[in-house]
Amino acid sequence: MHWCKYLVLDEWSMIAQNFFDCLERRIADLVPAEDGSTQSWGCLWGVILVGDDAQLPPVMGYPLYDDIATASPQDMSSLALYREFGTVVQLAANVRAQNGTSSFPDILARLRRGDLSKSDLDILNARCISKLPPHEAAAFTDENVQ
Repeated sequence: MHWCKYLVLDEWSMIAQNFFDCLERRIADLVPAEDGSTQSWGCLWGVILVGDDAQLPPVMGYPLYDDIATASPQDMSSLALYREFGTVVQLAANVRAQNGTSSFPDILARLRRGDLSKSDLDILNARCISKLPPHEAAAFTDENVQ
């Protein structure tokens, strides 16, 4: 793994503290720091966390950013690792949601905050499969799933 310089972890909101700690220790074992030090993540130049912290939390364990009073020493070690991240880049535009309907990204943003209006609900409810025109609903049949 000497060729590996960066580790990219997608959907980071689903990574539990205990897994993060185990992952870091394993990588430090596989690619130890060249100077023999015990720096985090061995000789990797960096770890890049990608994803949305407002999405699903870990199935088991605590989210990386959760500062819990009852955390195990392993969880506290993970929290300390997480706090080592010094640079945060936030992408402001949801490019995937751009589908020609200018209001849809705004609706998604309000849905995320739990701030939907009656108008937003009407628009979303109109997109239920049972209310779609037949030619659009056909795209959701089993024959079209691959």
